[in-house]
Amino acid sequence: SFKTAAQKANHEKSKKHLKVVREARREMLREERQMAKMQKQQMQGTPEDEDSEAQDFDSVAQDSDSVAQDSDSTAQLTDSAEEDALAQLIQELAIAQSSASKKSKRKKRPQPNPEPEEPVVNSESITDQEPAPDVVPTHRPTKRDMRRERQKKQAQNELACNVCAKEFTSRNHLFNHINDTGHALAKQPKKAK
Repeated sequence: SFKTAAQKANHEKSKKHLKVVREARREMLREERQMAKMQKQQMQGTPEDEDSEAQDFDSVAQDSDSVAQDSDSTAQLTDSAEEDALAQLIQELAIAQSSASKKSKRKKRPQPNPEPEEPVVNSESITDQEPAPDVVPTHRPTKRDMRRERQKKQAQNELACNVCAKEFTSRNHLFNHINDTGHALAKQPKKAK
């Protein structure tokens, strides 16, 4: 889900990622220990008397030694499997976090289309031509700028009496004027969509 290998490398070095890896590894080790305990309990069974209990204990000790040896050899084999599973868990967590953060973010406004590129010209013809004058890029107002300007204009227009056209600095002043003079209703503000 990363666009470049550098992004992935930076993510893997981040504190957040390392913390998630540690937690996932601890959880996997806990689960392995629980599974080992359950296997030991199943292997031990319920003893009938002390003699069979001693024999069971000896066999369990031998079995646990062999299980420990097996777990060492399997640990080496499962290291890569653990890393794969861990990587998958981390990726799923990252996807879940990114989808949650995407839902909470506002939709990005579409970027204006870039100006079309000029056709490529041979380098020989470029050197023959005079250098182009510096062109100052024009600033296009953003939606936010346009909305603020529109609100300013509305605020200026709204604060005038309909009868005498007297302008006021605030809505309170306008309504006090209307109440005192008995002039008609104030101009209704346009509701924004």
